[in-house]
Amino acid sequence: MKILVFGLIVCLCFFLVSSGYALENVCKKALSRCTVDAVIAGLFSGPQSFLLYYSGCFIGYSWCLKYYDPQV
Repeated sequence: MKILVFGLIVCLCFFLVSSGYALENVCKKALSRCTVDAVIAGLFSGPQSFLLYYSGCFIGYSWCLKYYDPQV
């Protein structure tokens, strides 16, 4: 029983540490995903759609850096 409790505590600590680490780069990850979508849109619709889509990505990234607080 003690081994099971110890294992659960270790798993919980690992989960908390990994989720905190994942929140550090949330804005960069969102920008990279949005950039991939913009490139795909540009391949199918042309450079104008890429620029329009990517400008939205950049605005979202700027907002994320300024207002997003992962501590909430």
